[in-house]
Amino acid sequence: MEKSKIIKSLYFPYFWGPLVGLMLILLFFFGFSLKSYTHKKQKEILLNKSAILQQDYSRDLADNALAMLKEKMISDSLKLDLNLTLLDPQKDPVFSASLPHMDKEKDFINLVLPLKVAQNNLGYLKASKPLSRYYQELKYIFLLMGIMTSTLLASFFILNYTLTKKIIRPLKSMRNYALKIAEGDFSSKILIKKRQYKEIKQLGHTLNKMKDQLEGRIQTIIKNKNEKEAVFSSMIEGVLTVDLSGRIIDLNNATRKLFNLKSDFKYKGHPLELIIQNEPIQKITAQLLKKDEPIDTEIDLEGQTIIRLQGAPLKSMDEKIGALLVLNDVTRLRKLERHRKDFVGNVSHELRTPLTAILGFVETLTEGKVDDIETQNRFISIIQKQANRLYAIIEDLLDLSRIEKEAEGEGHRIEMNDQAVKNMIELALLSCEPKAKKKSISLHVDCPDSLEGKFNSLLMVRALSNLIDNAIKYGPEHSQVKVSAFKEDEKVIFSVKDLGPGIDEKHHERLFERFYSVDKARSKELGGSGIGLAIVKHIALAHGGQVKVESSPGMGSTFSLHLGQS
Repeated sequence: MEKSKIIKSLYFPYFWGPLVGLMLILLFFFGFSLKSYTHKKQKEILLNKSAILQQDYSRDLADNALAMLKEKMISDSLKLDLNLTLLDPQKDPVFSASLPHMDKEKDFINLVLPLKVAQNNLGYLKASKPLSRYYQELKYIFLLMGIMTSTLLASFFILNYTLTKKIIRPLKSMRNYALKIAEGDFSSKILIKKRQYKEIKQLGHTLNKMKDQLEGRIQTIIKNKNEKEAVFSSMIEGVLTVDLSGRIIDLNNATRKLFNLKSDFKYKGHPLELIIQNEPIQKITAQLLKKDEPIDTEIDLEGQTIIRLQGAPLKSMDEKIGALLVLNDVTRLRKLERHRKDFVGNVSHELRTPLTAILGFVETLTEGKVDDIETQNRFISIIQKQANRLYAIIEDLLDLSRIEKEAEGEGHRIEMNDQAVKNMIELALLSCEPKAKKKSISLHVDCPDSLEGKFNSLLMVRALSNLIDNAIKYGPEHSQVKVSAFKEDEKVIFSVKDLGPGIDEKHHERLFERFYSVDKARSKELGGSGIGLAIVKHIALAHGGQVKVESSPGMGSTFSLHLGQS
């Protein structure tokens, strides 16, 4: 079993003490070995220096050039920093070349080399070198070793003291903490440090846990309550719970908004039928309280809001304690589904009508039922008109799809440049003038020449043309259509006003849907694809703006584009 860190720390003096002693022994052994090695090394150096002189001096002795030899010995002594002595074959001194500064030296390394020529021993050369310099270096080495030894011993005692303190200090702190708990003081807490021993940490955690358990139940209740309230308040879906007697247990903010309930009123304990006066919800709740089967249905709130209600029995520990209702507002989703169905039906109808006419007249002509040229030409003219209408519908659908993608950021964004607003209006009017002349409708423009903005010129001319064309279609003969543009709050606002029959407010919201028409019979009579206003809407969105309508029966209509400028 592996020993803990604190036990290992207590073992420290018993382990490191002998180790430090062994290191000291090794240091002194190293010192003496170093002295012996130094002595040996200096002797080798002396031998190398003297070996050079051995041969030269042997030749001088053989030639009886004693005077020359003495001069050489003096010169070599100075040069090599050695004391040189010439000895006879009996090793008695003959001549000595010593240096003055070595007279006071006591310890020398001496080396005696024989001077031979042809196996004849002519004498000996004694070379001496003082050791005081090298002993001085060794003294510094031993001093350094002493300092290192002292440092090791000091480090040992300091570390031993630190470890002891590291154990004793937290124990004292814990003792004081335990005394505070015994006296009923729960305000403090033991600080657990990362570098503390595992056993001390465990002891600290145990004491903290002992304190926390005294307040644990209260903290748990508060925490659960806060978590529940946080979940309830952040949920998009409405959540409502009732007990077995039909009284409200809890409800969230989304439920309050659905039923216009006060946000600061406590509804807990109140009967459900008094708070939410909706008969379908009351019946479903009563059914959930009687049966254990879940319910998933939709209900209508006052004809304006459609709610998907999912209900289930509320249980705790397999015991039924009430009912749970989850309420989700699906009004927008259902509206979109209805619009989708309407669009499919309308586009099918709009495409089928001209196709039916084309096929009918083509069949009549191909079967040869019409003989006269005038009738044939009339039928062909009708076929051409219906084909053009079909082509216009398809082209408008394709244009609308492309504009929608650009408005939603799919594919390539529309390119916008600085444009003169009045020029775009005049281009739109130019394409509508023939229709206006047929009905004797005057076209008026109210726009400053200096007004400019960032627009896609082609799309804007298309949108303005559609609005002006509609104004001419539904405006009475000899009336007026006014086109104006101005800047307001960093927005450029375009408006097209006619004096037509007007539109009831109930139709305003759906006017910009594909193929939606207030008067389908009149729309078909006047022609058009039924997508013109939808195109206008999405051109406005592509420019970061919106389209609005102001109209009422008998008062004409004003369509306006509010386009933001960056």
